[in-house]
Amino acid sequence: MYSKTLLLPLVMLVGILLFSNCKKDNNPDNVSDAEYYFYGKLDGQTQLFEVEATGDVQMVNSIDGSTGPDLCTFSYGCSIGTFDPVEAPFFEVYFPDLFDGLCVNIDDDFSGLYHTGNYTFGDQTGQVLIRYWDGTELWTSDPSGQQNAQFEVTASERQETIFGIFQKVSGKASCQVFNSNGASKKLEDVQFVLSFSKD
Repeated sequence: MYSKTLLLPLVMLVGILLFSNCKKDNNPDNVSDAEYYFYGKLDGQTQLFEVEATGDVQMVNSIDGSTGPDLCTFSYGCSIGTFDPVEAPFFEVYFPDLFDGLCVNIDDDFSGLYHTGNYTFGDQTGQVLIRYWDGTELWTSDPSGQQNAQFEVTASERQETIFGIFQKVSGKASCQVFNSNGASKKLEDVQFVLSFSKD
């Protein structure tokens, strides 16, 4: 006869196993349980960077642009990797000239910039770049030479925190990335959830 102290842990274990199996069955495309991550296959090799409380992977935001008396232009990027040592690889999703308008409108317009839907690869307003640093050289999704490339933002959510305003962006992509010599790598099955800072 089983005692209650043995039966309870057994029931809990069975419940956890059933729940985890159901979770996988309901979302077969799930590649990470982390809140923020970048997943893809680079020339067939799986790449997965996950931001976790106990891990070394971090997200770093970049904001480039120009400001005038009235008009502003801002590009927004989010990189994910370990960044230590400096040679450590990382991926970046970069939206060039995403905001181009009256400076006073940036607070209201920021979240609407990351609309769901498809984007083309390029370095112009409304386009996107994926960059990969392999530790020695930079590879980027140059628009020339792309075949069957796609980039889609599947979800976009404004987050107001004590650290400022961010946009949580989810997406998927496939493309070629090129180095400065024109050599290419195939980046496919990309899925990501990243956070872009307004400031």
